[in-house]
Amino acid sequence: MPAALEKSALVPDFEPFIAARPGEAAAVLASRREAIERFVQLGVPHRRLENWRHTDLSALTKNRFSLAAEPTAIDPVQWVSYSLPGARELVFVDGFFSAELSNPGKAQPGLLLGSYAECLPKDALRWAAAPEAAEALEALNGAYWQDGAFVDLAADARVEEPIHLLFIATGADLPLAQFVRNRITAGPGSRATIIETYASLGAGVHFTCPVGTVDVGANADLDHYRIGQENAAAFHLATSRVRLGRDARFKSLAFVAGGGLMRHDLFAELAGPGSEATLHGLYLAGGTRHVDHHLWVRHSAPHAASRQIYKGILAGRACAVFNGNVFVASEAAKTDAKQTNRNLLLSDKALVHSNPQLEIYAGDVRCTHGSTVGQLDEEALFYLRSRGLDEAQAKNLLTRAFAGDLFEDIRLAALRDRLETLLYTWLSFEAGIAGTQP
Repeated sequence: MPAALEKSALVPDFEPFIAARPGEAAAVLASRREAIERFVQLGVPHRRLENWRHTDLSALTKNRFSLAAEPTAIDPVQWVSYSLPGARELVFVDGFFSAELSNPGKAQPGLLLGSYAECLPKDALRWAAAPEAAEALEALNGAYWQDGAFVDLAADARVEEPIHLLFIATGADLPLAQFVRNRITAGPGSRATIIETYASLGAGVHFTCPVGTVDVGANADLDHYRIGQENAAAFHLATSRVRLGRDARFKSLAFVAGGGLMRHDLFAELAGPGSEATLHGLYLAGGTRHVDHHLWVRHSAPHAASRQIYKGILAGRACAVFNGNVFVASEAAKTDAKQTNRNLLLSDKALVHSNPQLEIYAGDVRCTHGSTVGQLDEEALFYLRSRGLDEAQAKNLLTRAFAGDLFEDIRLAALRDRLETLLYTWLSFEAGIAGTQP
């Protein structure tokens, strides 16, 4: 076992893990070895690294996680509340695809939807390897991934039903890790809505380390939502890489209402002229939870536009980190980029580290950024209380209004209603400001 892994005691021994996969293609095994070497080279991220200055993983590395040996059987009643009616749905339990719980819907020409592990040997070996520039946890995923979702839209394919990718951690007594590998490809001119949900059934410690790659082809239109509903003992460290082609449109919303320590690194490259990326986020954190979003947006082509709006609502002793970097390459003239991070503190002991950044190497561009951290407006509270609302109701209403504009662009009504309900529930039961049901 490599010394760095032995020291961290974070994951199962690598060689026994490899030995237990005798039927796996040689190219995949080779990519796993390359990935583990990359991880050993980089080591577990620590606070002496600038990008990890505000996020401490020492609580994570005190655990010794196992991998589930086979799909875990669960009662459908336990997960049905996370299901999305009307969607094509793939369900994964502790890192394994569950065909019994999934409902991929009727076959449609131009749509390939299924388990990453099952699709991989057919035509996607090149995607198994961790990229040379992989970050440490991305490389760790490359070594230990077991399954994930594979979504491939052919050119001009239009999928009317949303595609729901549901990842469930059982959260049992034994700490389990799941290394999810997702691959989404939207061919030229295609259109789809994809939702990823990460949830816990039990209250036990678990570690979720997903890596996703998204390619949005020329003139394709992809809506992507990412929802975190894991328990307070969960560690969730995710990496996503998105690439946009000519005139492609990518609209995303990251909604976090759970997890004990959560971090998401999002790398988005606007590689095609005229491409547009709308990256929204809403994170809710109470107690001693820690939420960290790192966004790296690179404009590599001219006439492209990006919009980032991330908002945080924090209570108790929660801590949030927002680090957003917009990079405009020299060939990316006429770039239009705007980055905003706004935070609302419901407690004097909550903390936010916000660090928006711009790097511009092209002329004739329009780029702005901004960041705010504040509390509820006292005059607005006084006005609402003078109209008969009690203090909790007034705070609940103003807080929902703070987040409300992020929901306006959600084209799927059932999803918008679900997120509004999750916000209301979080405010009522975790932040302690109950209001009127939306």
